[in-house]
Amino acid sequence: DPLRNLDARDENRCAPMSAVRTGLFADRIPFIHGGVGPKHAVVFFGGNALFRGLDKSSDPSRYARQIAGTLPERFRFTILGYEETSPEDYTLDTIVRDLAEVARTEIGKPDLIMGVSFGGFVAQRFAAQHPDLVDRLVIMVSGHRFSEAGWRMMERQFRSLERGDFHELVKDN
Repeated sequence: DPLRNLDARDENRCAPMSAVRTGLFADRIPFIHGGVGPKHAVVFFGGNALFRGLDKSSDPSRYARQIAGTLPERFRFTILGYEETSPEDYTLDTIVRDLAEVARTEIGKPDLIMGVSFGGFVAQRFAAQHPDLVDRLVIMVSGHRFSEAGWRMMERQFRSLERGDFHELVKDN
């Protein structure tokens, strides 16, 4: 059962786990919630969450363990995905707007925002557009600097994202 209780600490991670919960915020933004503690991290997941809802993952506890392994003790976390059936006008700005709405209405201001891979781009735009919701920002496995060829690829991906062409985005990724 992927939602089984994971109270035991594992030697490969810092943050203790609790039962993993999945669901949808605002009936469209998938999430995985886990961890224990008074501090709260919100994690924007990678691009694969554009195509497969986190709430439908066959093993959400796997994602939860990965994130728990990156956080210090005393953190609980909410991993946010993206609309599985995205509207035609779905862009990076739309994603950021939706996640800010979720933060304001469902979660509250987190102690930490973390972006993983594609989620790093989302987190950077989120921090720029909603500084009132960000105290600390962590970007993981997401480019901060590119070679010329890498930058050309990123520009193609940005254009694909702005057009809402997620097929081309992933193909180029």
